[in-house]
Amino acid sequence: MTAVLPTHGGPTRPTADPATTHPATTHPVTTTRSGVSDVPGAVPWATVLVAAVVLGAADLWWVLVLRGAVGFIQRARSPFTVWATEVVLWLPLVALGVLLGLTAAQRVAAHRRGASVAAVGGMVAGASAAGVALLAVQAVYDTALQRGQVSEMSSMVGKGCDAACVQRQLDSVAGLQLRAFGVGVALVVVTNVVLATWLWAAAGGRLRLTGPATTATAPDTVLRRGLAATLAGTAAIHLAVVPEHLEEWPAAGAFFLVLATVELLAAAAVLRRLRGDLLVVVAVSVVPLVVWLVSRTMGLPIGPEPGATEAVGPADVVSCLLELGSLLLVGLLVTAAPRPEAPHRATSGRVLVLAVAVTTVVGLSWTGIPWLDAIGVVGGGGH
Repeated sequence: MTAVLPTHGGPTRPTADPATTHPATTHPVTTTRSGVSDVPGAVPWATVLVAAVVLGAADLWWVLVLRGAVGFIQRARSPFTVWATEVVLWLPLVALGVLLGLTAAQRVAAHRRGASVAAVGGMVAGASAAGVALLAVQAVYDTALQRGQVSEMSSMVGKGCDAACVQRQLDSVAGLQLRAFGVGVALVVVTNVVLATWLWAAAGGRLRLTGPATTATAPDTVLRRGLAATLAGTAAIHLAVVPEHLEEWPAAGAFFLVLATVELLAAAAVLRRLRGDLLVVVAVSVVPLVVWLVSRTMGLPIGPEPGATEAVGPADVVSCLLELGSLLLVGLLVTAAPRPEAPHRATSGRVLVLAVAVTTVVGLSWTGIPWLDAIGVVGGGGH
């Protein structure tokens, strides 16, 4: 909108409305009838974490109940101890799902299409997606273990069970896991609906889906946060395997300890934008990648077993992926063209950080950390 101002003896000239002079920095704030604000910004961490803890803890309990009921018998452990431990591993994935669900709900609420339903639906959809994914992984894993046990037992009993008998047992195992998966999905969804509605009611029907209107995150900041997260994740995996390598070869343990320390320092340097930070990131990512590649293909020329190739473990792969991710983010930081700041990029940064956290947790679960023994995780070693 423009205002036409008269001049002394001259033509009129338009004057820009202050409200439209800087559209990129002006964000009108409105509130829906349910009290959910329509401010264009990122979903607050508090909303995400509270929903993730409440819904994720409940969903994980159902997963463990089904594991004890129909899972591989060797995986059955003390339910409460396992639940309390696995919540730590489970939380980043649920938080990522909840963040994505609430971000979608935020967009729906901005168009005034049932903000309350959108808020509850976003939490339910995000947490349920994570729960269903975990149920599916558990069903596939337990099915493989149980089918292997059936095949092994049939070979030991001789002619007591012919091929048709073995096949019926295998089909029975698959059918049982499929039915358990269906029951688990129903339990997870219903539980999430009840708990999400309870959270919305406990908040007085005023769930906060958006942050302040002034929150704006530059793409450079988003990439730096993601880069710091990948460095911290790689450092966590390297620290987890230090004791194992100290026992095998003290020099290797010292190498991983120094490497993890430098990675943490590099993460801090990236966030503080210190001079030469990206060069340090490249070095601290390339060096372990090269060492790992040589150790898995030709074997290291030094050490307890010179020239012997090492086996590839799941933790190795995750660590390498994080290091490659660091190099990719460095490339994006160097080549990305400057762009105007936008509030919604804060959400992109949070999704990136949570995705890295999920990847890191997966890698840590395979490093053989002692406290992971409670949930039956088999260590796969580090670099």
